[in-house]
Amino acid sequence: MRKITKITMLAIAGAVIMSAVASADTVTLNPTDDAYVWGIYPNTNYGNDAYLANGANPGLNGLIFTLLKFDLSAYSGTTINSADLRLYVEGSTGGWPPNFIFLAINDADWNDTSVTWNNCPGRLSNAEISPPTLYDWWVTDVTSKVQDFVDGTYDNYGFQLWRVEAFCTVFTMYSKEHSSNQPELVIDFLPATLESSTWAEIKAVF
Repeated sequence: MRKITKITMLAIAGAVIMSAVASADTVTLNPTDDAYVWGIYPNTNYGNDAYLANGANPGLNGLIFTLLKFDLSAYSGTTINSADLRLYVEGSTGGWPPNFIFLAINDADWNDTSVTWNNCPGRLSNAEISPPTLYDWWVTDVTSKVQDFVDGTYDNYGFQLWRVEAFCTVFTMYSKEHSSNQPELVIDFLPATLESSTWAEIKAVF
């Protein structure tokens, strides 16, 4: 009889968890700031462009890095089930596809009205990511990084897409200033209030 009771209790707990997962929310955020920085023009700000660029031109200090930042203040304490960074790639020059693309989080704050190559923040938590496809959404899983932001493990200074000097390729994406297909951060999360009530229900079962 005790064994049956435990199985029943586990089944109830499982039902509570499944109910919570089903109640998760999805939100799509656009950047508060986005820009690119270019080594050839180290003091020029490109934060108001309708396009973001990324690329490498070996030997000419022609590296171009992309920065994006999203407001996650409303999601502090939540569990992030998934988070995808989505950028629409609209053109390129040079060889394709590009290689050796890394995504990192920035180690200092910045804004898109003043960031340049010379004052660009450094990088933490680097990870090589898959290259984009032309004329399509480039989707990168950033779940762990967003969870670190909302947990306070790292300050939310946003993301940086950077390249190493490989072969000459520059590609462009729509920025938040563009009229369509702006950058997106799509988050599926469990609200903190729901998470607290879910664990309370499970504890009550046991």
